[in-house]
Amino acid sequence: MDEQNERPQELRLFPHVGSSNTGREARARFYNLTSYPVDIIWLRAPQVALKYGTLTHKQYLDVRTYQKHPWVFRRHFDGAIMLANKEEIYWATEYSPNVVLREAVYITMPMWSLQKMCAYKIANSPELHRNIDILPTHVAQMVRRIIYCSDIYQQTMLRPRNNIPDTHPRMRFRPLHEPPPILPPPPQNLVIPPQHRGPQHNLVLVHQRPERRSIQAAQQEPERQRNRADEQEYEGQLQPAAPLNQVAHRNEAAQEEQ
Repeated sequence: MDEQNERPQELRLFPHVGSSNTGREARARFYNLTSYPVDIIWLRAPQVALKYGTLTHKQYLDVRTYQKHPWVFRRHFDGAIMLANKEEIYWATEYSPNVVLREAVYITMPMWSLQKMCAYKIANSPELHRNIDILPTHVAQMVRRIIYCSDIYQQTMLRPRNNIPDTHPRMRFRPLHEPPPILPPPPQNLVIPPQHRGPQHNLVLVHQRPERRSIQAAQQEPERQRNRADEQEYEGQLQPAAPLNQVAHRNEAAQEEQ
């Protein structure tokens, strides 16, 4: 009797729960502490699952969710159930609206019996499928259920969806021990508007326009070269200025000739 009640539950990919439109906003950080890639799935409605991405070993993901939105976690290659803070379904924790708190959610593997671990090992090894019939009846049934659920999971969650990326665009994945980001070098071409140059302004508005300035400089370079050539030619035609005494002597000589 227990096996008959357990069988439909094992054949169900996700629990029959969905998200509610009410509830406060919450923030969570999902840590993958398992040694397997884990899919992060949001249950939008009963039997409607939305995959947000896959976390590898020692990666985490920051999400914004709501208190009445359920999240589940499945092993990437076979859909095995993973736990979040020792629970199959994660519901965000309520906290004070005046405090911004990001809850740490640790993804771990459940405690499996040795028999169940062997069943998953056989199910994930196609070369061993021909030996299923020689197994004990209850073990063979367990292996077949695992293979069936794994095939359904791969068809529903891993199939291509019209070239839509597998990872949700709003999600950003990071390793647990990621080094601090390298800041870009300070901009070189800065333009400070005149209205913000005075000492009475506490904030200085700075615009960076390197591309526009480089384009203008490239367009004005031929004209600058022409102007420089004209200046050099004009300077070559000029005679050096004579001293003042020579100028006075020339003026006296011109007056005597007259």
